[in-house]
Amino acid sequence: MTEERLSRIEELIVTLSGNMICFRQTVEHRFDYLEARIKTIELDVEPDGRISEGFERLSQDIDSIEKRLDRIEHGQNQIKASLDVILRHITGYGQDSSQA
Repeated sequence: MTEERLSRIEELIVTLSGNMICFRQTVEHRFDYLEARIKTIELDVEPDGRISEGFERLSQDIDSIEKRLDRIEHGQNQIKASLDVILRHITGYGQDSSQA
């Protein structure tokens, strides 16, 4: 091989090794980024994580709403019963003729 050719091969090797170093740094950076993202996701999903905490809060809110709806329904039933008594008294519906 000629001196010029050997010089060109050395230049290519240096360039390739520089590119490999850059490639390796890029890959290491991406792996570090992915590792950090996985840790974040694990923290969000684990039993005491943010997502689990959010579902727990939603469950508590739903329970609270169900209790309020039960109280409202009970109140409506009481109002209906009162209205029924008032209407029966006004119309005389359901009263015996012996009481009149």
